[in-house]
Amino acid sequence: VPAGTTVTIVVSRGVSRVEMPDAIGRPLDEAAEPLDELGVAYSVERVSSETVADGVVIDQFPEAGQRVTEADSISFVVSTGPDPRAVLDVRGLSGDGAAFALGAAGFVIGEVEFREDPAVVPGAVIETTPPAGTVSPRDTAVDLVISSGPPPVEVPSLSNRSYADALATLEGLGLVANVSGGGASGGSVSSQSPAAGTILPVGSLVALELRGG
Repeated sequence: VPAGTTVTIVVSRGVSRVEMPDAIGRPLDEAAEPLDELGVAYSVERVSSETVADGVVIDQFPEAGQRVTEADSISFVVSTGPDPRAVLDVRGLSGDGAAFALGAAGFVIGEVEFREDPAVVPGAVIETTPPAGTVSPRDTAVDLVISSGPPPVEVPSLSNRSYADALATLEGLGLVANVSGGGASGGSVSSQSPAAGTILPVGSLVALELRGG
């Protein structure tokens, strides 16, 4: 070069070393900043965890405090959070039983609705939202629809009807006859309680007083 030319000299400060951070329990982006600043490469393995939030470090190599260079093998195990899971089929279980089963599977109970349904035992689950089998994240709220049994019925007028006719009518409505009086042939209805037009739950008793036949 010609005399007077400026020559720049780059002098080594030695091998770049950085102290391994204490990353376990911290978000990877935050914990690995010292490595990123010096361009020290590292590998990341991502695994699901029921207890560690997404993006948080579960394990590391080497341990915190060791000094490393870009030539060293450095790795982190990072959580992806809990795996999704299918909503359980809790139809037919009691409300409490369904809540226990869903809670054990990682879900929470959302809204609870009661609906009349003659085909499902009162207190049993009719359906869920999301439906059974739907793959959902952990802690998803599952709404329950619970049977309140069949709709109530209106007591018919049974006065002067034969015992057999009155009994068949009540049984057809899901009501139970409580009979007193009557003769050898059963007789006919002289009075009833409750009165005709009363609304009763299915399975209720209707008292019938019979006159001799």
